[in-house]
Amino acid sequence: MDADFHGLLSRVQTMPDAPETCPAVKPGERCRNGWHELAVGVKPCPMERYRSERRRLRNKLELCKYGTERDEMTDSIAEALYKAIDPDRDADTLGKDGVQNLRATKARLAVLRREYRTGTRHIAISGSTGTAKTMMSFHLYFAWLYRGMSCHWIEQEELIRQAKNMHSGIEGLPEAAQSWLASIKRYKILFLSDIASQKYDKSLGAGESPLANLLLSLLNDFSGRIVWDCNLGADILREHPDIGPRIVSRLFADRGGSPCDVLMLPGADQRQHLLRSEKR
Repeated sequence: MDADFHGLLSRVQTMPDAPETCPAVKPGERCRNGWHELAVGVKPCPMERYRSERRRLRNKLELCKYGTERDEMTDSIAEALYKAIDPDRDADTLGKDGVQNLRATKARLAVLRREYRTGTRHIAISGSTGTAKTMMSFHLYFAWLYRGMSCHWIEQEELIRQAKNMHSGIEGLPEAAQSWLASIKRYKILFLSDIASQKYDKSLGAGESPLANLLLSLLNDFSGRIVWDCNLGADILREHPDIGPRIVSRLFADRGGSPCDVLMLPGADQRQHLLRSEKR
């Protein structure tokens, strides 16, 4: 039986498109199922990676007092962490000048965040345990992911695991580590969290550990930007078995010789300050 398709279609009521809710959508685009529909073709939605990294790093985010119960659309990770960084938390110890220095560091962080496309210099965030190093790193990381930048966050534990695999005698593990290393080098910006924070073999000399070999291989072939945070100063890092002088040279200056931006964080434990604030 012949069907009157034109007549049938004329009676079909089409539903209007739902309002666009993806904050990464640009004029002329529509976000559908993790992809942005363009006039010609599609591209991955940057918010998909933002969400997946939020899930992957949720435990560490919770230590920074950003829990999974928050609404990612209305409560930006980057903005929430920036607001939580309190330069006045240790005013009695730091004094007026110290507080002003921390305020200047926080203001510099905001400038670096805005330079997500034009900035090229490495960024070092240095301070003792609990002084908001991770909060500052996360602030940059999730702000730049939100903007669609090619970033990847690497924990110290992951580097140690891959270094062990690289030197393993188990079939397939060294090849898997090489594959991981190649995939990491494709990103434009790498975040190295808590470097030189784990136990190490004290019998080794500076830069002699398997981890140092892995890091050196990564940094020698990587032409992008490095954002890293650490509890230790440059002099200690030069003598550290997991770092050594060659890695220090590559962390504190880019391939063109430009020195890194250094954000210094003296003062008391920011996490304990947040916990005390919650109890009041």
